[in-house]
Amino acid sequence: FWRIAKSRRLNPTTATQGEVYIAPSSPTGDFAGHGNQIAVCLGGNKWHFIVAQPGVRMYIADEDALFV
Repeated sequence: FWRIAKSRRLNPTTATQGEVYIAPSSPTGDFAGHGNQIAVCLGGNKWHFIVAQPGVRMYIADEDALFV
């Protein structure tokens, strides 16, 4: 499972390597152009974006919910 925060619109300025977020549908900042993608912090405010595939399980921390 990935523990994810869903409410971010901008990339966090103090992100730590390994933190994971879901970019909203119309994000800004470093998340711009990556709407609804999973953003993984690689450290140093560098991000890797992933398109979720069917069947991926995620725990959305700010909603306290498990999604598949």
